[in-house]
Amino acid sequence: MSTPWSGDLSGMAERELNNLAVWSEMLDMDAIGPSLLQHISESLTEPARQMLQPVFTPQGESVSSPRLHDFAAAMRCLRTDMTAWSIAKLEILASSFDPIFSQFPRRLRIEGSRAGPNTPFYRRTPGQSIWNSMGLPEIRKLRDLIRYAFTNVNEFEFVLGPEGAQFNDMVNPGDVPRIIFDILNSVQRPVRALYFVMEDSSWYVQHNDDFYAPMLSQRVLESLETVVIQWPYFPVDFEHPMFGLFQNLFHSPLQHLTLEGKGLDYLFPSVQAALFALPSAGCGLRSLTLKGLYVSDHDMCALIPKVPVLASLTLEDVHFNGRWPDFLHTLSNMCPYLSEYNFTDVLCCGVFEWPRPPLMSSSYRGLPPDTHMDLLALAELHSRHHLRGAWGV
Repeated sequence: MSTPWSGDLSGMAERELNNLAVWSEMLDMDAIGPSLLQHISESLTEPARQMLQPVFTPQGESVSSPRLHDFAAAMRCLRTDMTAWSIAKLEILASSFDPIFSQFPRRLRIEGSRAGPNTPFYRRTPGQSIWNSMGLPEIRKLRDLIRYAFTNVNEFEFVLGPEGAQFNDMVNPGDVPRIIFDILNSVQRPVRALYFVMEDSSWYVQHNDDFYAPMLSQRVLESLETVVIQWPYFPVDFEHPMFGLFQNLFHSPLQHLTLEGKGLDYLFPSVQAALFALPSAGCGLRSLTLKGLYVSDHDMCALIPKVPVLASLTLEDVHFNGRWPDFLHTLSNMCPYLSEYNFTDVLCCGVFEWPRPPLMSSSYRGLPPDTHMDLLALAELHSRHHLRGAWGV
């Protein structure tokens, strides 16, 4: 199962497109036959494999090779499920082809797996995480590949616990964040984007012993711009193990943050503690998206002073508890750079006796002064009509 990010292969920076013009004179794309494509595709995501499918004649002969642009786009995201086999495939990919190929990858997708019965480090509980990951030769190989071969990889996508994943006799799924964070700290690779995706309800982080990842160094976080977290629920208190992770990630030059509750545990997970992890002195966050979560007017009004340069806010499928007009007024008054908002299927409810709170959807995009006037008009509209069940009065 591919996330929207690993499947999005079109966003190539202008610098990369300029490089393609140079590389096109150095690479013989006709020399990349079906056997080489098959070998490469084993380390790629499914959308990338489809992009590299050659065209065959009825006799089974290949009549076309992929265009360089398609090839570079497909190579943007590499994948591994942390098995010895997939790491070996990455090693072959790095050593068997022109070194220019190693310049294409920008993201590494680490897919989850299930602990096999023969795992040498098999633990009875997820908290008994592996402590010396570099003692495994395969993990050292992965570290060296990131350090020496795939030098442009600066995005990492954690896809933990997908249903139907194959057994892994090397590491537990719960070890994956720790191992990759250890590698990043060792390599000292500045990271541009991190994605955390939960794909199976059986992989939970409920207690302190369920999850551990070392803090990323300042060098690793100095260029972090984007964090996307899809989780079945978020920390409910400040002692939760993931709260420390959020604090570490959010104290960075972060510009784009998406928090999405996947509804595997609770229909609307609370996001209060996660928002509290943002630095109280304020940050440079430019866009914030909250999806499938529970928030209150107190949560949002405490958040707004922390994001003074916020330009875009999206609330989608959110359960909002409190006075919606007060939140809109605060947003308009304290976010002078806000130029876009999108409220889709927001369930406003101040008291829970009403069986069916109303759904609200509204969006606007324009210059900040116009956005602020539109927010105030929206607040006035909701205050004047007193939508049934929308808030306590």
